[in-house]
Amino acid sequence: MNIDNLTSLELEKFELFKPASCGQIRLIETSFPNIYVNEYIEIIRKSNGIGEIYSNEGERFVHNTIICSAEDAIDYSKEEFSNKCLVVGWPGTDGIKFVVNSNLPSIFAYYPIDDAFVKIADNISDLLGKWGSNEIQL
Repeated sequence: MNIDNLTSLELEKFELFKPASCGQIRLIETSFPNIYVNEYIEIIRKSNGIGEIYSNEGERFVHNTIICSAEDAIDYSKEEFSNKCLVVGWPGTDGIKFVVNSNLPSIFAYYPIDDAFVKIADNISDLLGKWGSNEIQL
């Protein structure tokens, strides 16, 4: 999924925000030297997080942050993983987080109840595409 050229269907499902600051981007780069951060940084340079839109009877609002802001990524990664993983988002259920935990772009769902990582996507773009088409079952 290219956030520069969202389709009308993607625009119905996702909300973009203002870009992250240069300081926030630098902090992500320096805080996670052994984690693949390139795609996440590419996204937050354009939109500091991506929200999932809930639509009901003409009312639309962001009810979940599929890709989190740089501030949240930094806070949750430090708090939950001591910066050994980069939290890039969450589905909004059971404390599950979407994380990158290596120098590869793969996205894992981290299940805190089981303390388990399960690969759910090849990269963030794949995660967004699968999430938008309801292919991910958690």
